[in-house]
Amino acid sequence: SDYYWDFGDGETSDFISPAHIYDTAGPFSIRMIATSDEGCVDSMAMPNVITVYPVPKADFETDFSIISIVDPEIEFSDSSSGATSWFWEFGDSDSSFAQNPVHVYGDTGTYVITQRVENDFGCYDEHLDRVVVKPLFTLYIPNTFTPDDDGINDFFRPYGEGLKEYEMYIHDRWGNLIFSGEGEDIEWDGKRPSGEKAEQAVYVYYIYFRDTLLKKQHRERGMITLIR
Repeated sequence: SDYYWDFGDGETSDFISPAHIYDTAGPFSIRMIATSDEGCVDSMAMPNVITVYPVPKADFETDFSIISIVDPEIEFSDSSSGATSWFWEFGDSDSSFAQNPVHVYGDTGTYVITQRVENDFGCYDEHLDRVVVKPLFTLYIPNTFTPDDDGINDFFRPYGEGLKEYEMYIHDRWGNLIFSGEGEDIEWDGKRPSGEKAEQAVYVYYIYFRDTLLKKQHRERGMITLIR
């Protein structure tokens, strides 16, 4: 015996009991033709016997993917399609059923956001993204240092959270530039450009940098006391 199945979506099969996966939504009619070994033919048609429901597509956008703990509020904009209900998990044990929720994070860290959308037929989809909440930008600049090669406080440089590359200039009391540097981890060892040790005195520093979090340009000016 021979069998011919028409699944209504352009796909066919010649198996006795075939399995078929529909790739598109809609109603589908099935037709089967059976031919016996003697050449007798019979057919059966089942109009609209299969209904494939559409599947929603989850998707969303954020106003920022990296935010500061100084302003930890973030807005999520739904850009899904075919959904009638929404569920959000923000990665910090909080959740929401709003379509376009606003969430405030209480601590720094990396959070995985899950959006689950569903339609009236119970079909669902999920989309994941992440948000990074950075710590507050901090800066510490010492007011003294002792370049006496004892391994303690031998260099002058700024320290800070969110501080990476910077420019640093040191001037003596007469305004002469005695040190300059640009890059990461730049530090002054208490020497003049000639290599001789600078005398114990008060010096003026200028430090220029852009913090890595908010990308803002900063300038710091102050006094540093060199003690020998």
